[in-house]
Amino acid sequence: MNRPPVWFTVVAAVALAWNVLGPLGILADLRLSAADIAALSAQQRALYNARPLWSVGASIVAVLGGTLGCLLQGLVLAIAVGLIFCRYLPLMQTPRLLGTLSGSSFSQRGKLALMVFGMACTSPPRDATDASPVASAAAPLDLAAWTGTWASDGYGYWVEGTGVGMPKVYSVAGGYCIGEDTTDFWPLYDLQRMGSDGERYLSNRVDPYEFRFDPQPALPNECGRTPSSTPIAVLDALADVFAEHYAFFEMYGVDWPTAVAKARQSLPADAGDAALYTTLVQLLAPLRDSHIKLEAVVDGQDRVHDGAVGDVEEKVVRHAGEESSRDAVRRFRRQYWFDGIRDDLLRERGTVAGNQRIQYGMVDSAVGYLAVLSMGGFTERDDATFADEVATVDAILDTALTQFAQARASAVIVDLSLNTGGYDFIGLHIAGRFAAQPALAYTRRAHDARKTPPISVHVRPSARPRYTGPVYLLTSGGTVSAAEIMVLALRALPNVTHAGETTRGAFSTVLSKTLPNGWQLSLSNEIYLDPQGRSWEGKGVPPAMPLQVFGDVPPQRHVQAVRALAAHARAASGR
Repeated sequence: MNRPPVWFTVVAAVALAWNVLGPLGILADLRLSAADIAALSAQQRALYNARPLWSVGASIVAVLGGTLGCLLQGLVLAIAVGLIFCRYLPLMQTPRLLGTLSGSSFSQRGKLALMVFGMACTSPPRDATDASPVASAAAPLDLAAWTGTWASDGYGYWVEGTGVGMPKVYSVAGGYCIGEDTTDFWPLYDLQRMGSDGERYLSNRVDPYEFRFDPQPALPNECGRTPSSTPIAVLDALADVFAEHYAFFEMYGVDWPTAVAKARQSLPADAGDAALYTTLVQLLAPLRDSHIKLEAVVDGQDRVHDGAVGDVEEKVVRHAGEESSRDAVRRFRRQYWFDGIRDDLLRERGTVAGNQRIQYGMVDSAVGYLAVLSMGGFTERDDATFADEVATVDAILDTALTQFAQARASAVIVDLSLNTGGYDFIGLHIAGRFAAQPALAYTRRAHDARKTPPISVHVRPSARPRYTGPVYLLTSGGTVSAAEIMVLALRALPNVTHAGETTRGAFSTVLSKTLPNGWQLSLSNEIYLDPQGRSWEGKGVPPAMPLQVFGDVPPQRHVQAVRALAAHARAASGR
């Protein structure tokens, strides 16, 4: 066999180096952490999450085949396989891959054609900020670009911008339109992108969910008038907001138009704030939803109506005696968090961190313990960003999980039994510390959206310290909102056992609106489904391993429940 010329060897080496980028790209893709994925644009995250597993596996075969093809200098099988993979299996977030496999000896021109084919079909690894091949990439939020009028798909927000300063934000529903505080609205987002139909999307780099806005010729006529703040106008505004956005009338058996008609009839013509507040509370009372809230000022006093507070707080208030309900709940939380967990359960083995919202340590020599009181608020800074929250919780989890590893923990208890919620992305981020493989956590959609499809949200393994041994998740009726989102994420993992009591059953991100008289209104407009397509709204997520967490007088029994769960974990592990 003749020795190939020098020029051919040089080209072969260059082609091989190029093709080696493919396996490196695959390796980088497989090692993406939850933080890396959070850094992608919202569109890129959606595409990444939508990739079928078979395409990833097939592309791995293809790119390794391309490298092998350069090494063995095959042609016929290489080109055939390469055409198949390059034509039909481009990945959305990883490099485009070629397929070339081994062959026998061919002419030098044939071998050169193979390597050029491989170089043409293979592209180098993309940076996480590269544009998506099927839609425009998200860019940093540019408020000056929001000129004209835009309406959100669901949620009831309208935006009007001139290119100068913050665009104005309005809440619109039926005949109701009122200006919202732009300093509350715009800081929630740091990314924007254009859609293929002229629509725009707002998102945040730590959260995979996008909010769609469509162009409009002008604001509704109602937005050009000062809203009336008479009692009947306030009642009508609340009625319009709920009719337009609320997702769960049927679940609570409420005929909203009929209920509103009765409320209008019962409201006195000369009603003051007290009568108006009473009428609105009576209208909302049948909706036992923990995300419904009415905040009012009546005769100079703050008044708050909560749709539901949950069975744990109801027990606390029932035994409050002469103590006010608010003071009784505060005392209960202090006893639970400090007297119970810090001083009784963990003692010198525990650490309080994250602005006193996280505790961790060893229950005993074998079982680790992580308690999280909320999904956010981990820094003391008033100007903390979402990224600051993630960085803070990451540092805490690094230390906690390293401690568990050094102690050779046979199991870890994750205690969310009194977690009041916060940000969904925090719960997903924490769940990634216990994941060995990616898993679908839930789907999320806005009930009042007409064009935006449900988004699938996955929990993904973190690249930072993880614990993938047996995990016991502890919940109660005090586990609510974003804490329940973390429950869905952890339940999707095969190494997690859900123990304790049924969660509260309030999943939707809170939609907040301002009424014409300045009172604040909150409600649920989103629907979350678990991987089996089930909604636990209003019911709560039941545990696989029932265990009484709180007694008749909370926080009674909580520490005993944790110790009982730790004993079960030790027995299951044989330690």
